[in-house]
Amino acid sequence: MYDMYLSGEINNDNARYFASDLKWYDGPLTVHINSAGGDPFAAIAIAHAIRHSDKEIEISVEGLCASAAILILCSGRKVTSAFNSLFMIHGVSVMLEDRYNLAELEKVKSSLEKVEEVIKSTLETRLKDFDLSKEQWL
Repeated sequence: MYDMYLSGEINNDNARYFASDLKWYDGPLTVHINSAGGDPFAAIAIAHAIRHSDKEIEISVEGLCASAAILILCSGRKVTSAFNSLFMIHGVSVMLEDRYNLAELEKVKSSLEKVEEVIKSTLETRLKDFDLSKEQWL
C-alpha cells in the first residue's frame, strides 16, 4: 500500500505533479487530504487522474477537506475520514484586482455560474455515496 499527501492549497503545480507521480505507483494507493481548497480546475484535474486511473485508490481525509478539495474527495471509489475531520462547501468566488466594465463583469458572472453548476452536479452525484457525519460539516 502506498500513500500520497495533498496538503495545503490546491493549484496547478499540485495537479501536474499529482498526475505525473501517480504513474509510478504499482499497487493500491491512499490519497490523504488535508486542504482548505484552492483552484477548482486544478482539483478537477486531480480528480480526473484518480477516477481514470487503473489503480486501486482510496481517499482518506485527515484534517480539513474544504472548498475545491471536496472535488478530489468526490473522485474516490472508497472514502474514509478521521472522526475529527471537517468538511466545507461554499459557492465559487473570484478576486478581482483591476477595473472592469459591465460587459466584462457579466462574463465573469457567467463563468462563475458555469463553474458552480459543474461543482454542484459533481457534489450531488457523489456525496450521497459517502457516509460522512453531518456534525463534520462546517
